[in-house]
Amino acid sequence: MQTKRINLLEKRTFSDELTVTFQFIKQEFKSLIKAFSAIVLPLIFVELFLQGFLLRDILGGAARNAFADGGSGWTTMLVNYLLAIFVFAWLQLFVLSYLRLYTDKYLQQEEIKISFLELLKVMGRNSGLFFVLGIVYLFYVVMGCVIFILPGIYISVIFIFSSCFLIIRDRKLFSAFASSADLCRGQWWNTFGYILLCSLIVSMLGYVFNLPYLGIFLEAYLTGNQPGLFELTLVNSVGTIGRYLMNIVFIVGIGVRFFSRLERKEHRTLLDKIGQIGTEERTEGGEDGV
Repeated sequence: MQTKRINLLEKRTFSDELTVTFQFIKQEFKSLIKAFSAIVLPLIFVELFLQGFLLRDILGGAARNAFADGGSGWTTMLVNYLLAIFVFAWLQLFVLSYLRLYTDKYLQQEEIKISFLELLKVMGRNSGLFFVLGIVYLFYVVMGCVIFILPGIYISVIFIFSSCFLIIRDRKLFSAFASSADLCRGQWWNTFGYILLCSLIVSMLGYVFNLPYLGIFLEAYLTGNQPGLFELTLVNSVGTIGRYLMNIVFIVGIGVRFFSRLERKEHRTLLDKIGQIGTEERTEGGEDGV
């Protein structure tokens, strides 16, 4: 029997949004992991490869020289940091494109089977504007934090749905920011609490992937032996991949919140149901008159 698919376009309470997030992850787990492995994981391996150079310098005793007087260590760290931001943005684009295809197929009552080519098509079509939006978003948040910490936090919340509007609703750059701010109007504290709770849940789940780190450093503390490059590379790989997998949960959670708030504002599902009732009544009336 075919599994009943989740309708993301529904008004939900705070707790229901979190529940549906994990239900959606469970329902789409195999499909998401397959697509993640093909589209996102190769970039993560590139990030891990570059992180290996940093670990090599540290373990080789060259860390002091590498970071002294603007040495190569700082350049390596900066490249790793920028690449991590890019990979997270790519992951976000991937998940939102998946949600876009899922909802489109659901509304069109098609079989919800999302292929790599479909995902890459949506991602490619939106990638340019998406990365520009990400740069503008970071600029707004950083400038807010420079002025004072609280404006940065406020801005990061009211623009949290801008990428959703861009990918899922095909809004342009500044229209996406304006729509996100409008969707958060009167709901800032509620949205902030939701984001904070999602972050805490994802962080706690992510600790599972950091257990190998604790094991290695506990062994080093008890034995006095420094961990080897292979051991550190292995546990770093597990932790990094696990962190990105947990971020899928966070991004889906933001997407579920977006659909819920949007439905409250536009009542799209309700209007569709009313339209379907009208169509059914006209059809029945026509059949009675025959």
